[in-house]
Amino acid sequence: YKWGHEMACDTLARRMGDLAQVYTQKAWMRPFGVSLALFQVDPEKGPLLYRTDPAGYCVGFKAVAAGEKGAEVSAAVEKELKKWGKGESKPVEDCLQTGLKVMQTVLGNFIKGKDLEVLVARAGDKGSTSLERVEEERVDALLTEVAEAE
Repeated sequence: YKWGHEMACDTLARRMGDLAQVYTQKAWMRPFGVSLALFQVDPEKGPLLYRTDPAGYCVGFKAVAAGEKGAEVSAAVEKELKKWGKGESKPVEDCLQTGLKVMQTVLGNFIKGKDLEVLVARAGDKGSTSLERVEEERVDALLTEVAEAE
């Protein structure tokens, strides 16, 4: 806010990555013990999604996952997104079903709504971004739809 503008997501992610990398140089000094996923709908650049990790690695994604099978999930989602076509916009429902289909494929068919936290980010007026949590019951219903479709 120094110059009257919000900091862009990519700038903040790079700054966090730089700070984490400096602290990683000393093994006993690691205050950033988690991965961060930062997102923003920028009025000029469009949707931005970045991830940093405790080692200072910072990169932009179209979709990202973290955790034990995060790399597998991220790769599978990126593969699904390539099927959509470049710059093509999809309804939220299709996005949710695609994400949950990937989760079921990679993690197995035993996941339930209580195992996942699903959020939807939407562009608002004047560059604002709203974030809404998808209820557990809705996630369960979508998981059932995806399982029946396969």
